[in-house]
Amino acid sequence: MLNYFVRSMLLSILLLTFGCSLFGFGDNIPTDGALPKAVKGVTPNPSDIGVGQDQVFGVAFADPQDRAAVEASAVIAPAVEGVSFEWLADDAVIIGHADLAAGQVYTVSLVAGALREPLRWSFTVGDGP
Repeated sequence: MLNYFVRSMLLSILLLTFGCSLFGFGDNIPTDGALPKAVKGVTPNPSDIGVGQDQVFGVAFADPQDRAAVEASAVIAPAVEGVSFEWLADDAVIIGHADLAAGQVYTVSLVAGALREPLRWSFTVGDGP
């Protein structure tokens, strides 16, 4: 389980990345195509290169989600160990995991809750820690 400091930092990163869109005050959605309308934003950003090996994944949804359904549908490819879910609210989740492999392209996918179309985004991990 993520400690309070780490959760606070992750929430700050989500807020800085997506502005106030988590609370419905605008949309600053990074895309490499279009994210489903049920999703306000993700982290790391789609197509990012040089992501840290310890970078967690985050999803901010437009509406509250069924936590169990989101967790059951999450797929990370290639697979990573130690996957955990830390909900900041019913509409924002941080997905923790063991360190990612340097230089690897990862894809995170999920279909759950209010999502009628799949959410899928990819990014590349940097070569260093």
